Amino acid sequence: MFVASSEYRTRALRCRRHCQHWLCHGEQICEVQPRKQIAAVAFAERRCGGEDGHFALEAVAGHRRNEFAMSFRLVVLSSLLLWDATSAYAQVPPPTPPETGRVFCEQNVSYRLADAVTVAEPYRRFLGVWSDAAWDANTCAAVIVENVDPDSTVSVIYVFGPLGSSGHGPGGVLHGTGVIRNDELRFQNSDGTQFAFRPGIADLIGRMTKPNGQSYEAAFKKTF
Repeated sequence: MFVASSEYRTRALRCRRHCQHWLCHGEQICEVQPRKQIAAVAFAERRCGGEDGHFALEAVAGHRRNEFAMSFRLVVLSSLLLWDATSAYAQVPPPTPPETGRVFCEQNVSYRLADAVTVAEPYRRFLGVWSDAAWDANTCAAVIVENVDPDSTVSVIYVFGPLGSSGHGPGGVLHGTGVIRNDELRFQNSDGTQFAFRPGIADLIGRMTKPNGQSYEAAFKKTF
């Protein structure tokens, strides 16, 4: 137990002399903990209407306000630090696949293949470079599946050109999107020509259908 100082004894006795309703009877004021001593004397002096009691109560209230303000500031600071850490983590972009360049059908082609682990398992068999195909004796073709989204939307590059370096004919590199439906990759170019690719044993079996209805089929080999 702690013993009140002479100052607390004097203030307590002063309250006792001037107040008939002092709630802290006798010497009980001297046998409380230091923080409780302040509150008890303040309450007793407030009951007596003394000016000292008013100041003591304000001191106790101020002390509690300071404790609350410090706790509030600590909570706010912790929340801000947590928000900054979460924001920094959320703003980290996924790694960009390295760009690769090769020549297909006498065309220079640059592409980026997604990491296979980021593609849903049913669509992984389509991912990659498929080339060494010919729609006819003069037309070379290749298709590059760069990525497949979870909703089966495909980022695809279609390449065509003359078959062999001595060949003549149109060529180009078309970037676009396709879709996988019923285990078949489908897309269409701007002139209305439709393409469909389905997995074979080791290749992609492609079918090209022109607007006039003429159809061609070719095997596209996986290229590493």
